[in-house]
Amino acid sequence: MNRTLLGLLKTHKLASLLPFVDEVLETDDGIVLRCKNELLAKMLQDKFAEDIAEVERGFGIKVRFSYPKSEVKVFRESFENFFYGKENEFTVAALRSVALGSGTVSSVFLVGDAGMGKSHLLKATANLTGFTGRRAVYMTAGGILDRLVGSYKSGGNPDFSELRNAQVILIDDIHTLKDKVFALEFLSRIIDRAAAKGRTVIMASELDFRRFRNPPSFRTRLMSNLILRIHPHTPRVRRHILHFRLRLHGLDLPKEYVDYVVDKVHNPRALIGVVVRLRAHMDVYGSLPEFSRFRDLIADLTSEDEMDIFALFGVRDIRRKTADFYLAIYAMRLAGMSVKEISERAGCSRASVYNYIRRAKEILRNDPERAGIFNERMRLLRRDLL
Repeated sequence: MNRTLLGLLKTHKLASLLPFVDEVLETDDGIVLRCKNELLAKMLQDKFAEDIAEVERGFGIKVRFSYPKSEVKVFRESFENFFYGKENEFTVAALRSVALGSGTVSSVFLVGDAGMGKSHLLKATANLTGFTGRRAVYMTAGGILDRLVGSYKSGGNPDFSELRNAQVILIDDIHTLKDKVFALEFLSRIIDRAAAKGRTVIMASELDFRRFRNPPSFRTRLMSNLILRIHPHTPRVRRHILHFRLRLHGLDLPKEYVDYVVDKVHNPRALIGVVVRLRAHMDVYGSLPEFSRFRDLIADLTSEDEMDIFALFGVRDIRRKTADFYLAIYAMRLAGMSVKEISERAGCSRASVYNYIRRAKEILRNDPERAGIFNERMRLLRRDLL
């Protein structure tokens, strides 16, 4: 290794990366950082992306990573590139603890809306588990269903041999198995066997555990799980996600554009969609769209949905059944949402929705001042929906 080049690296911010690599090798056009495994290499590459780019520009070299080949699947998702605030601090910390094997939890049920990062956190947990030397297996509920149906048609037994030596089993999109009793019974057996052998099962779903009514045995098993939720991200976190994605695409947005996106686009997946559309527009036209055109470009990604109604009524935690919660439920119904849609978003039964609406009507009848505020919010809501 060229001592001059290594000395320059040690004076740069990239020096904090060097203790994590086993060896620094010099090539004709740059350096290769050799790591213990692919997971560590990807984590370092993500964490030090800006510093690496600065070194490549400043020194005129290429920085690459190398690692021994492994049969264990490694995902790009990690806890380091998952952005969150205090509202999701416990959820992330609990999953880290499971991945590190420092807790005694045998089963976890992760709940969150589509696009909020459930799959990201499951894959990050799988990566960190592998980093500790234990084996993790990530599967989707759809993949499990396909195997079960295929074995039934062929008259054989489903092959899940990869689960035998797994210390952590991660199953994504459990909500797709709702009302598929035979598949949920199979998952119940996986949970029981894992618990008996001291292993951990982590499942992710868009639906609350109370929505799994049949078979009752599966729902009661979920009741004994550690229930973790991904709560809606704060504007600060959404801004962080947006800036990160903009940097990845080499884009820079004026503050007016950024403020509009952070205010109107709440789903992390939709934030990525904003950047993709902006990049495509600039590739075609060579310039940033005017602000009015930009708003049209991302109009269908803006969050004028039921979660906005909760926010409009000041509801931060839907588990707390306050007067504002009841009024938000009533507002959703007046805005045209079906009772089924409301029940799924509120994590309750349809009967509960009717009860909440009745409570809301009583509140409005008995409190004229609150009724006036409610009507004003409904006018805002209807204007937004138009």
